[in-house]
Amino acid sequence: MERLKKIFTHNKIQKLSALTVSSALWLFVMGSQDPSMNGSYSVSVSLANPSREYRVVYDDQYVKVALKGARSNFAEYKAGDIQAFINATNLAEGEYDLPVEVAFPKGFELDKVTPDKVHVKIDPYIEKQIPAEVIVNGSTVSDSFVNGITKSLENITVLGAKTAVNSVERVIGYVGLTGNKDDFEIRVPMTAIDADGREVQGVRVVPSSITVTIDIESGLSKKTVPITAEISPPAGREIEKITVTPANIELSGKEETLAQINSVSTAKAVITAGKEDFNGDLKIIFPSGVTAQVKEAHIHAELKK
Repeated sequence: MERLKKIFTHNKIQKLSALTVSSALWLFVMGSQDPSMNGSYSVSVSLANPSREYRVVYDDQYVKVALKGARSNFAEYKAGDIQAFINATNLAEGEYDLPVEVAFPKGFELDKVTPDKVHVKIDPYIEKQIPAEVIVNGSTVSDSFVNGITKSLENITVLGAKTAVNSVERVIGYVGLTGNKDDFEIRVPMTAIDADGREVQGVRVVPSSITVTIDIESGLSKKTVPITAEISPPAGREIEKITVTPANIELSGKEETLAQINSVSTAKAVITAGKEDFNGDLKIIFPSGVTAQVKEAHIHAELKK
């Protein structure tokens, strides 16, 4: 026992010094073999706790996540092991700058997230009823015309995010007539378009198509009548001269219907205050049961000086 005690107490100071040096060397070796370093990952941003009642749009799809940690950690973990997300819990309609939250494996320390906030737009889902509009292209054979168009539905439901749905001005479908001389029925796809005539993306049209029945009348007579322009002057002014091009139009229709028609008129137009004339194309308004190849007339109207 005395001998064992002597082993531990003999040259105590030298032994403690040796232990300290060896410990320092061990830490140095371990640090040089697996040093601390900085690194970064490009991480996709996900949305946490979204509401099904809203469409959430955010600008930055990726953020740069800078971390500190041992070199072995950077070798072991990849970008897929890092999570970046924004929390949409209890957010109402509007726009927000939300902080980016990051989850990463143990052994790392977060240094920086760039950008650290993401601009988010919360758009509620809505629906809107819009009249179904059928546009007829082309012409029937020469002795026939379209007597009527019947749609299986008068209104179409447009569903989607509020911003997109509110940009829808019309829901249209096209029917081609070229070469037809008899009644026909066709399924017509419907498209939501904006004020500029472009298709609106991100909305759903229900139903996506409707049935359209085209009633074609054949065995028609023809009659040429003048076109009159419906132009109103500004208050206190009078129109001196109106020129209509073409001046006359050939109508097609049943003989008994044409017998009652002596002229056709254009859609109404107004010469605005401060203007001295009107120069433009106006649609021709056809009585029921008649049609024509020409659909518009060019009108030039001048005011009295």
